[in-house]
Amino acid sequence: MTKGDYFFHLGMAKTGSTLLQRILFPKIKGLQFHKKKHFDSYLNIIQSRSTENHLFSSEMDKHLIKYLRQIIQSVPSAKVIIVLREPSKWIVSKYKYSIRKHDSLDFRMFFDLYNNKGQWNKEQLLFSHLIKKIKSICNEEPLFLSFDELHNSPHLFLKKIEIYTNSHFSGNAFTATFPMVNTAFSYKQLSLLKAFNKFYPYKEVKTKSRIINKVHYKYREFLLHAIALIAQALPYKIQNPLIDVDYLIEIKSHFKMDWDQCLTLIEESNPIPVSAT
Repeated sequence: MTKGDYFFHLGMAKTGSTLLQRILFPKIKGLQFHKKKHFDSYLNIIQSRSTENHLFSSEMDKHLIKYLRQIIQSVPSAKVIIVLREPSKWIVSKYKYSIRKHDSLDFRMFFDLYNNKGQWNKEQLLFSHLIKKIKSICNEEPLFLSFDELHNSPHLFLKKIEIYTNSHFSGNAFTATFPMVNTAFSYKQLSLLKAFNKFYPYKEVKTKSRIINKVHYKYREFLLHAIALIAQALPYKIQNPLIDVDYLIEIKSHFKMDWDQCLTLIEESNPIPVSAT
């Protein structure tokens, strides 16, 4: 009995994962793609259908290495796909998302380049270290991809996945225009949401009921989206920029050498011969 191939796309978050999961991966042929909600059942699925080829997908950030170790321990032959994004752009995207999810911190407190006391520390943005760590854990060579390539050269991005997984995407995956699945709020909207979150902090309800917890959380999300919609229509100007451009330039400069090394490592994992690109 032939054993199947098992692929795990592990994000990271804010690197086009939703686009891949909702629009592109469902169009892949030669692999059984499992939606994000089934990710935690990967071991049961593989054990019950071990001769099939499977693709599982989820987003992971701070806990990526922890989950990767668990996956490799359970499925030693697992092949891993990781998408990475330039650090300064990635941390800005994470910050904007945090405001959409109830945060009210200033950007300099969210990511503190100087004192390293923010919600993310500097070491977590050294993606070349992350790549090397992932390679040391995996038994099979991982595939590393760049978020910029997904937007700038989507056909090449998809071709790399096809070759790595020995599968193919249906034709319309290559001809379709890739929309933004979760459209980002404008800085104007985010500035008002940040002020609202500070004025009216989100508090979890103290109950063991999953239904009540979910309703409470969804109500807050609805409230934030309503405020964002109103903010876009209001004729006001932002007094203080949400993100200091000079500070962002410093972040990009700080991580430039590491990101250049990342791009080299990403290219080394390229399954397409240089002559074919």
